[in-house]
Amino acid sequence: MGEDYVTVHLLQNYDPGPNDVGSQMIGVKSAYIPGKALIKYSNGGITRVIIEPNTLEIVDKMIEQKTPDFYRSSLKIPKKLAKELLSAARKLDKRGKTLISCIKEAEEQKAKKK
Repeated sequence: MGEDYVTVHLLQNYDPGPNDVGSQMIGVKSAYIPGKALIKYSNGGITRVIIEPNTLEIVDKMIEQKTPDFYRSSLKIPKKLAKELLSAARKLDKRGKTLISCIKEAEEQKAKKK
């Protein structure tokens, strides 16, 4: 029997810079595991995790609309990797950096296939 997969949506949005007023917006990448968590990340690994149900519901709606300045793509990853990612996210574990690199690699491979 094959391995189970989970769809992860890759998102891009913008947060205000550190000085907030008049500062440049900073691009923030996120991986969204539907119904579970919105995981914001950078090259240094996981930076923030949002599990609040109302926020996840809003993200679901934005993904349905495929808002161009928000939605990047989606990919299927092994369920085991998704569980490890959620586990690392709950703890903001340093392992998150390795797990995020797995997602980036999968995204690059998907782009090459197009």
